[in-house]
Order: sequence, then structure tokens, then C-alpha cells
Amino acid sequence: MKPLDVGVIAWGSTFGSALEAVLRAQREGMKVGALKVMSLFPYHAEAIRGFMKKCKAILIPELNYEGQLANLIGHLYGKDVVRLNRATGMPMSSRLIFDQVRTMVGRK
Repeated sequence: MKPLDVGVIAWGSTFGSALEAVLRAQREGMKVGALKVMSLFPYHAEAIRGFMKKCKAILIPELNYEGQLANLIGHLYGKDVVRLNRATGMPMSSRLIFDQVRTMVGRK
């Protein structure tokens, strides 16, 4: 498998929007993928590590102020991650995630 330019790691209610954004990016020819974190305990370290190895950059969209999942993943794997945090009480839009993916891939 060829490396991905951007890997999106999401969990909870944000994953649906993340998947929609990734599928749109793929339809537009971008090399992106998504990983859904199903639980923090037990923690699926090998699956997350394997996905991250395939990606040049990682985006973690979260509906919280501090980026809790990004803190955990970035710390455990020693890899910088791009955070997309929102704490508005509203679901995160797929457009917001797609726009960040497009920026990371280098498309305007």
C-alpha cells in the first residue's frame, strides 16, 4: 500500500464527519485515510501505530477544548499530530475537517 498524505484519526460522534470528509477527499484524488478509535481501554496500540506508520501527517479532529485524544496519541507515539479542536456544543462539520485535510495535502 502506498503511503497516505494525511491520516485522520477520530472517535465518538466526530468519526462520521471525519469519514465523510475523507471519502470526499479520496473522490477528489487525495491520498487520505481514516481510522476510528473504538475504545481507549482496552487501548488498540498496534492498530493505531500501524495506521500512523502509513501516514505522512496525522489529523485528529475532536469535540473538546484540549485535544485529549491528540495528547494521548502524540505522546505515546512521539509523532506530531495536527489538532482540530472545537468546543461549541455542536457537531463538527465534515466541511471543516475536509478543509483542514485539503490544507494539509497542499491544495487550496
